[in-house]
Amino acid sequence: MTDSSAQPQGSGANCGTAQAQAVVTIPENVTPGQTRLQVQPDANEDHLVLTVPVEARPGDNLVLTKCADGEWTCVLQKPHRIQPVNGTGPVKAARLQIPDDAQPGQTKLQITVGEEIVHVTVPEKAKPGDWLILRWDDAQNHWTLTVQHGMADGYSADAQQDGSRCIAADDDQELSMKILKIDQESAFEAMRSAACSAGAFVSSKLSRGTSPQLGVLGMIVEEPVSAGEVLMRIPAKLHISEATCASKMPLLFNAIAADSTCISPLRRNEVGLTACVSALLCDGFSRALQRDERSSIMQDLPELWHRYADMLVAENFAGHPYVRCLTNPGMYQSAMAPSGEPAHYDLMAGDTIAIYTLVKQEVPAWSDLIGREFNLGVYMGALTRPSVTKVS
Repeated sequence: MTDSSAQPQGSGANCGTAQAQAVVTIPENVTPGQTRLQVQPDANEDHLVLTVPVEARPGDNLVLTKCADGEWTCVLQKPHRIQPVNGTGPVKAARLQIPDDAQPGQTKLQITVGEEIVHVTVPEKAKPGDWLILRWDDAQNHWTLTVQHGMADGYSADAQQDGSRCIAADDDQELSMKILKIDQESAFEAMRSAACSAGAFVSSKLSRGTSPQLGVLGMIVEEPVSAGEVLMRIPAKLHISEATCASKMPLLFNAIAADSTCISPLRRNEVGLTACVSALLCDGFSRALQRDERSSIMQDLPELWHRYADMLVAENFAGHPYVRCLTNPGMYQSAMAPSGEPAHYDLMAGDTIAIYTLVKQEVPAWSDLIGREFNLGVYMGALTRPSVTKVS
């Protein structure tokens, strides 16, 4: 038995005249980089043990070629996949990986969605290997096309740059989750100091970390805690809430909560709060990147809010279900069946895009009030990050 690590070697490994060739389709329930497959590519050969490449996915092919010297080579081949997304009714979305020979702005592709065939031209901003995501918009009664760059399974965030991006046909709906690299321990201590200086209490036993039991980043205690011991007390005036945003950021909050003509009255306070958190994020990015683009409404806010924004700009929430529903339609459908939660995720992801668009309509001076960094990614971050508190 031969142990061969199946590493991709380009679109066609060159080993001279091929003596034999076989194609192995990667099955479901494998762990890329770990699962080992035992195959017999030729009846006259011993079995080969192949390690599934890290970049492989179920349904991909491993092309095994026997060279003239008797050695086997392995090439990872990704088929042009069309992945339909089924809801409770007809198929609502599908995605297709752009083939290697496609010419952006010229090549026309055919995507089958349910029983319908849709013809699309590869967008100029797309490139081979990207994914075209086709969604049916019930409200507008037409198909919408977005491009997911690079990764097939959501964002691959770089610590110092933007993550992968899902770019809509309308550039105003570009989803770019920016993540900055900072000294997070120092930022946490600065936030603790700002809180205590403003009248809050944060125990020295608290630190920023991850619990081994949960594996979720948050605040943990590193020393024994007595029954009834107070670990944190934050006055309501320091909360980021509808009430405090209405008081501290009235121009922005009221542009939506009081003056909106398009957003439902039942949701205006909620949207106003998210817009204010968006402004904090924009300000955090501008300060971290040393840009002179700060919003005019940032002057009189609690110092704690600014230090909190410093923490948020370094957090990666690109894995949030709403975000993943935009970058990888249907990824939760099979994983969570028969739960109705995936349909809710899809609904809320679409709702977020719609509300973001209305915010920019309702706040004409949004670049001054919210910040020049404001885009769909910032709004999505403000909505999905643990930054919104509702207290009276």
